[in-house]
Amino acid sequence: MDDQTISSLYPAATFPIEFRHYLASWIEEQRWEDFCLENVEQEVPAQTLLNQSIHLLQTVAQANVNNVVERMKLMQLSKNLLNSQRPLEFAVMVKDVLRKEKIIISEKHKLETMQQKVNLDEEEIKKLTKKVALIMEYRKKMHQLEEEFNWEKQNYECMQAIYQQNPSDMKDREMKAVMNKIKTHEFERHRLSMECKHLLRDSVEHLKKSQDNFLSALNAWRWEQHKSIIGYPFSDDLNPLQSWSEQLLVVNSSLRQELMLVHEPLSDIEEGLKALLRVLIESSFVVELQPPQVIKTQSKFSATVRYLLGETLIPGKPVTVKAQIINELQARSMGAALG
Repeated sequence: MDDQTISSLYPAATFPIEFRHYLASWIEEQRWEDFCLENVEQEVPAQTLLNQSIHLLQTVAQANVNNVVERMKLMQLSKNLLNSQRPLEFAVMVKDVLRKEKIIISEKHKLETMQQKVNLDEEEIKKLTKKVALIMEYRKKMHQLEEEFNWEKQNYECMQAIYQQNPSDMKDREMKAVMNKIKTHEFERHRLSMECKHLLRDSVEHLKKSQDNFLSALNAWRWEQHKSIIGYPFSDDLNPLQSWSEQLLVVNSSLRQELMLVHEPLSDIEEGLKALLRVLIESSFVVELQPPQVIKTQSKFSATVRYLLGETLIPGKPVTVKAQIINELQARSMGAALG
């Protein structure tokens, strides 16, 4: 937790962090969730817990014989609890702090999980990039084989014309050797073509999985942003998601380029890449800073929109993003039209 979160969670005047630190085990063993301010019958058990906490703090203070500063600090803390706390309010306050702790730990775990997904998919993107590089290598070999095939074919046709005018066993063996080369080139070119098609289809499937993971992470970010309105901790850092979306776009563009250079009718792969690109472009528009949930008439407010793909979509040409605020009725009409 950062300093600001610690300061707000453990206010020095009412619930100092030393109290939480030194009595951690004891605090977590008590049934604080049973307390509420409306139930005055709980005043007695609340008083018991307050007395116990003061006694435990004094015990801890006396145990710090060699640390005078810490001992005095804890003794003062026990006095503050004795003088300033009403038992039931104290118990409810501890309950609320523990509840907030659980929320913060849960949200921190979610953020770490999302970061792990981002890191994991960075590895997947690297694998995809290697596949694209292999497709490029195969395509270049196919092009080279095609040139060699055409040259050998022309060579064979010339030898055939000469042979018809002056047949000989030597020329016949030479022609058979050239024909074998032609067949070898043709077989290898066909093999590479099949391998290239397989790699292209496999890469599109791989890309779709990675993009689905990206969309899941982006939706999780949006949900966490929504919950932050009611006080849930939230990291608004979009840079990892932006990097992820840009890498997906680069891989998609590379695959479409390789598909075009292969010169083979592969409509299923082409349509798959187009569909992925369309979804990626539409999903990468994010409201980075949401406007207030309740907006008064003729009042000013701020909001920020961000396009994750940015200049990556059209290199060298900044993308202009326009946003328009609509009212609830317009939003419902739009939703009905889309549905």
